[in-house]
Amino acid sequence: MCLLTTLYPAARSYTEGLFRWHMQKIADFAPDAIDFLQQHHKLIWYRCGFSELSKCDYLTNNISESFNAQIKKLKGLLLHELVDGIMELIMEKRYLRRQIGKDMQNGILPNVIKDLNTISKNLKVVKVARSDEGIAEVTLIDD
Repeated sequence: MCLLTTLYPAARSYTEGLFRWHMQKIADFAPDAIDFLQQHHKLIWYRCGFSELSKCDYLTNNISESFNAQIKKLKGLLLHELVDGIMELIMEKRYLRRQIGKDMQNGILPNVIKDLNTISKNLKVVKVARSDEGIAEVTLIDD
């Protein structure tokens, strides 16, 4: 059992009973993790700790709002026309993503490359041992 696969469901639990059940699984696996959470995370970080009146899953809510905005013009159509329209939207989105993928010359998003370059400027001197074309081991050298 991985701690992260249990902590995420605990944080997303709507009921206190389910939250306690997940936390007990964490306690059985890693008792120190419970002590760490109680000591360093004193604010409410789990969904069931909030008021029953404000249960909102922002990720799902944003996705559904985006989807509803995209199909707004399709509402009121017959079922087969609605399905065809949604299929067309999906095809267009997949085409757009394929085009973005083709434009990436080395398979990494440009903003990720920019962030990596910024981070790598702050690195200390490294030792690079090449083993093949495009394969190398990079080691940080301590001063």
